[in-house]
Amino acid sequence: IKVVNHGIGGDTTGGMLGRFAFEVLRHKPEMVILLGGTNDLWWGIESKQILANLASMVVQAQHYGIVPIVALPLPCWAEQAAKQPWTPPEGGYDIFNGQIHALVETLSTYARNDDLPLIDFYQGCFEGGGGLRTDLFLEDGLHANKSGHRRMADTAVALLQETFRFSG
Repeated sequence: IKVVNHGIGGDTTGGMLGRFAFEVLRHKPEMVILLGGTNDLWWGIESKQILANLASMVVQAQHYGIVPIVALPLPCWAEQAAKQPWTPPEGGYDIFNGQIHALVETLSTYARNDDLPLIDFYQGCFEGGGGLRTDLFLEDGLHANKSGHRRMADTAVALLQETFRFSG
């Protein structure tokens, strides 16, 4: 599989949508993985706008014969993120994590209702008892480290193998 990553750290789904035609549609890939929304929530953008932006990219992809795959964002390691020198998200980290969880539920329902493939990066960040796997995060508490990225890759490969019968 040839993979091209056009993600930009710190971007919002509005930015993704604005770049979608140039960076995705013109290349005519077989499929596109859409992962976004965390930065939107950080800046106070409502989940309905996030869903509208992602849904627009889904519809455009389908129109051009590209299979859209919705991906669920990672949670935040709030205790670690709160130690960082940046301005915290609107409402604080506990509210932010609640918003991420609500977005995960919204995107899961959307994908299920529209029969879209879904990669669940969110649940893979939790232990069996529900505790956050902090060993998967960078020291900033927001981004996956090497182990976290490996876990995300394994999760994506499993979905692709199961849904599209890829061998690996």
